[in-house]
Amino acid sequence: MAGVAALFFVVSAAIALFAVNLVQVIADREAIKEMISGLDELIVDVAPVLIAEAVSEEAQRQGLPPIDLDQELMSAAVEELLPPDWIDEQAAALVDTVYDFLETGTIEEATVAIELGPLITRFQGESGREVIMLVADSLPDCPESGVEVTLDPQNPEIPDCLPAELDREQIVTDMHRMMVQMIAQNPELVAEAGQVTVPLFTGGAEQGLTATERAELLQMQQNFQRVSRWAWTLWLLPAGSLLLVLVLAVRSLQGWGHWWGWPLLVTAVIVLVIAIVTPATLSLFLRNMIVSGNFQELAGPLREYTQTFLDRLTQLWLNRIYLQAGIMLLFGIGFVIMGVLAGMLRRVESPPRYY
Repeated sequence: MAGVAALFFVVSAAIALFAVNLVQVIADREAIKEMISGLDELIVDVAPVLIAEAVSEEAQRQGLPPIDLDQELMSAAVEELLPPDWIDEQAAALVDTVYDFLETGTIEEATVAIELGPLITRFQGESGREVIMLVADSLPDCPESGVEVTLDPQNPEIPDCLPAELDREQIVTDMHRMMVQMIAQNPELVAEAGQVTVPLFTGGAEQGLTATERAELLQMQQNFQRVSRWAWTLWLLPAGSLLLVLVLAVRSLQGWGHWWGWPLLVTAVIVLVIAIVTPATLSLFLRNMIVSGNFQELAGPLREYTQTFLDRLTQLWLNRIYLQAGIMLLFGIGFVIMGVLAGMLRRVESPPRYY
């Protein structure tokens, strides 16, 4: 029975090491915020691709020649337009909102406050004008001469084409001025000093979430709470196994060292071997999932960022396992040494008798 209990310790302790640490990593909002850092660079890489695709699709829809945006210049303009670390700050606010909901379950208060003030300030300056200029320079000439380009001050949109004889500098200046005025006249932005509050959850119903959607969200929140709150109880299984071994088989210091040391040692070695093999196997699996799964439609930089995020999450999880398995390994070696020394001391104190 003690042997069965020791074997059960090996299995349950290995499962607890992997499962509990995974739950603790996912439930750690500060760790998640640190892992998603670097979004500013991602947006600089992705935004030109998305803008180019949108402009090209609109041109095709209007029957115009393909529009070829200079993505390097567009990246430089977007980088100039974005305030330093602004994207990371908004992403951190989003993470806080998600975890606040997971902790409280209050759907109505699950809103993200996006600080647009710094971005608006930059757009009102030369950076915003440069972005508009890049797009305008990439627009094709209108197929017919004498086409009149009119801009609506209430809704200034970039036209599909520009007449060859038109002064593009002037049209860019007018367009930028109108957009700046439109932003300045927006009552919500003015009242909130550039802060926009966006609900985290929006449902299919016109009035918001349906009853089914609310129930599913609350069920997810409750499951998260249960798992994160009670995951540590998995450690009760290996702890109970060691206590059972202690009661059933340990009768001396030597027995205690061997009956506890070897299960601890074997568990630590098994876990460390699995943890060492896991990164390569898991990375290959995630890459295949990203390339062939639902991520295949994403832009290349976005796929790479998704892979980087999952790699960071995996590495943080495995680092915790390495640390705890290493501690378990030291305790296992210590108990085994204690058992060996206790056996040697026992033989010295009680030498065999020869008749």
